[in-house]
Amino acid sequence: MKENKGKQQHQHITTAHYQEWLDSAVAPAIIANNVKSLSGNTPYEYLFYSDDIKRLNTGRLTSSDLKKYSHLPFGGWWVNGVNPLTGDEQLWGQFKCDTPRVIVEVKGDNGFGGKPVTKEKIIKYEAPPKVPTEAMFLRVTYRIGLNVFRKAGLGKEYAEYAYHQYKKSSKKLNNLDRIKLLDFMETEDKGFWPLVIDLNLPICITEGAKKAGALLSIGIAAISLAGIWNGCPIPKDALGNQIGLPRLIPQLDLFATKDREISICFDQDTLLKTRINVKKATERLGGLFNRAGCQVKILTWDAPEKGVDDLIQSKGQDYFESVYESRLSLAEYKIQGFLNLIPDLTINERYIPESLQYPQNAKLIGVRSLHGTGKTEWLAKKIAYYLANHQKVIIIVHREQLARELARRFGIDYRTEVKDNQCFGQFGYALCIDSLHPKAKPAFDPEAKQWEDAVVIIDEVEQVLWHLLNGGTCQKNRVRILKTFKQLLQRVAQSKEGKIFIADADLCSISINYLEQLIGYKVPKFIVNNSYVPKAERLLYRFLKKDPGELISHLENNIKKGHKVIIHTDGQKYQSTWGTRTLESYFKRKFPSLKILRIDRKTVTQKNEMLLAVLIN
Repeated sequence: MKENKGKQQHQHITTAHYQEWLDSAVAPAIIANNVKSLSGNTPYEYLFYSDDIKRLNTGRLTSSDLKKYSHLPFGGWWVNGVNPLTGDEQLWGQFKCDTPRVIVEVKGDNGFGGKPVTKEKIIKYEAPPKVPTEAMFLRVTYRIGLNVFRKAGLGKEYAEYAYHQYKKSSKKLNNLDRIKLLDFMETEDKGFWPLVIDLNLPICITEGAKKAGALLSIGIAAISLAGIWNGCPIPKDALGNQIGLPRLIPQLDLFATKDREISICFDQDTLLKTRINVKKATERLGGLFNRAGCQVKILTWDAPEKGVDDLIQSKGQDYFESVYESRLSLAEYKIQGFLNLIPDLTINERYIPESLQYPQNAKLIGVRSLHGTGKTEWLAKKIAYYLANHQKVIIIVHREQLARELARRFGIDYRTEVKDNQCFGQFGYALCIDSLHPKAKPAFDPEAKQWEDAVVIIDEVEQVLWHLLNGGTCQKNRVRILKTFKQLLQRVAQSKEGKIFIADADLCSISINYLEQLIGYKVPKFIVNNSYVPKAERLLYRFLKKDPGELISHLENNIKKGHKVIIHTDGQKYQSTWGTRTLESYFKRKFPSLKILRIDRKTVTQKNEMLLAVLIN
């Protein structure tokens, strides 16, 4: 949103403060009606009104409070709104100091060992102490109110209301003092928020007054919270113990009416911890409105801008409108958050570097990286380290051929080699998850001493877990396998040196959450996402016709030109007209000199070097 950045005309706010709000895409009328600059002793008058604040007999603040808030006289801007029921001025507000105070927080060690980490935290906003935190409802003019109601489909009704208010105000004035209707539309509408409540208008909840101002400026009734948790706090006693369930603060509860549309628009942060907290706060707040019968929507966007005010200012109103129209339902947001992986570290490397490290205390280490980016090679280096440290390694996969090949590459034995020779398996072994149970040969005992401090490797973890829960070859022993798998994970997670490595091109939070559920508690973990995407090296064609004959003809022409092709089909047996065996025979007759690789349920159990290369890479 572009605004005139010339010198402002309002004496109650400095040019710098006015410009700060303009740069957040807030309309001048909203700035003029809600923001004022304070300095000297005035900030104390706005903030320290609680009767619970300790004072000297003279009424003066204590020395400790004066020292703590010694930065206030240097000045800043103050914002407050109105009571949503009456439109009267709200006493509670926020003060942003030009020279904010800094506190030092102790965060503990960094996970790699060493001294505790301290971090300076800037307190950008000051709120009145010793009083409950409130939501903020900014003042709006009739013109902005008309824009909001028009966007909600009630423009005609609001226009009639505004004209009625204009006529009422004109009757109180002499004819010579009557202001024109256009000028009246630029005055404050004290009935705006009561109307929003009464007419069940959609609202949007955000964190921060400037963000609420930016949304109001483009026609969205926005409410500001001081923090993401402040809309639905958990009741606690004087000692900080929880004494009840989260509930909406009274001001928000006014809007928790059946069928009202509630949008939640918090920041899109890049920090892992902040993103997790935002997700939890959004789901808690949205859940409470949802129980009240509201239609809850969540705003998300892919642009780098963190806050919605920055998004509107940088990308423009049209872009924001597309974001607003693409809001997610609360259920969709939860599912998206459940699927989305929130990594501890994101890299963009053609091959995962050997130097990639993880915290010493991490028990579950996950790597998401596309095929051909060196996941297996990186794991091989880690396995070599643990073998040298005399820790046994157990490799769990979903295909026998893959288990054999990984065993060869990692320098350990395959399951049947352990069965046939008691000298094998001294360093651990590789196996298909089908054989992870006490009735297998060799029998697998997760309680055996040899698996204490072991390292578990689950390559292609998404497929392994799917195979475990759905695969036909696991059906007979699924209960035993699940019990054994759970016991193994618990044994390793609880041991001093044990580690669990998981890797997959499509690693998602569902798998991580499931493994933690099997373990029984949230273990220290470290998740790496390699965002590198190799350039596509082949074209994909999709034929929508029911008869594949045209596709086969097209393939023949491309093969004659020397192109390499890959065909996906859901049939295998000879009686399947377009199954793998039928197509293999057909193309062998057509092109007897070509190498043809058939991958199906039958061939994956056979030893085939070319097939192994495909499965691994």
